[in-house]
Amino acid sequence: MKKLVIFFLMSLFVIGSSNEVFSQSKLEKKQAKAKAKSVTKLTKQLSKEGWQIDSQTKTLEEALLDHKVAMEKDENNYEIIGRVSGVTSRNVAHANANHNAAVAYAQLAKKSMLRGVETSNVGNIGGEEFDNFTGAYERLVSGAIEKELKESFAIYREDANGKKEYNVYYIVNEDRAAQIRMRAMQQAIEESKLSEEFAKGISDFVRERFEIEE
Repeated sequence: MKKLVIFFLMSLFVIGSSNEVFSQSKLEKKQAKAKAKSVTKLTKQLSKEGWQIDSQTKTLEEALLDHKVAMEKDENNYEIIGRVSGVTSRNVAHANANHNAAVAYAQLAKKSMLRGVETSNVGNIGGEEFDNFTGAYERLVSGAIEKELKESFAIYREDANGKKEYNVYYIVNEDRAAQIRMRAMQQAIEESKLSEEFAKGISDFVRERFEIEE
């Protein structure tokens, strides 16, 4: 009798585990289907706007799906787009897009930091030293983040004059980006000769993640 009870309980456990695995598998399939559907929709929209994939090995839909999967691998990943127009050379387009994406990111980082400074109690701000600090901070962030940008894919479209417009999509990890911003802040503080007290007062705002404007 005791053996029968044990067998019965084990059967219930196996059935319950199987149901759980089945439910999980069903959910994953549903999520994959929804992801593929959203990518197909975006592919059609971009194609309608005249965009083509800058790749000989992937279709636009494949590149978008791979990008989405890569983004979702880590919740700290986010997307930055480097935009270039009026170019004819692919190499020039990619180099300029990388630089433009880094500059745009650094400008947002400075903007986010300044918002924090304005609402903090770090004392009087302004004057030449503070201007030197913000300029150095933006420059240092831009130079460092440019090396950190990982290109995911690129799209382009051509105008009537044969010139091309490129959007190059990059993935950046926030953990690495935050380290870059903190190092840039420290170096900018030293260059502009602001106090360590000021650095302590704004470090939380520099470290805080901000939204990337598309």
